[in-house]
Amino acid sequence: MCLRAALLPVDDLMSARKFTGKECDSESQLDHFRFRTVGSMMDRWMPPDPINLTAKRLRNPAKTLNKYVYGGNNRVLSASLHGFC
Repeated sequence: MCLRAALLPVDDLMSARKFTGKECDSESQLDHFRFRTVGSMMDRWMPPDPINLTAKRLRNPAKTLNKYVYGGNNRVLSASLHGFC
């Protein structure tokens, strides 16, 4: 990947990076994080998070018990740099 990236023009490199700052596959429209992929248009991780029941999650189940939710439905304040929270 590093060698391939070094050979690409700057415009090609920048066009692959989208809102999340991760590489976007133009065919599937999925952003590739370290451990999994996210559909930015759907606000969903493709594979679900492992369930982690805590008191905070039980108080707000709509945003926290949905195993596919992306950043608590708040992309500005919540971030997952590697795709696994």
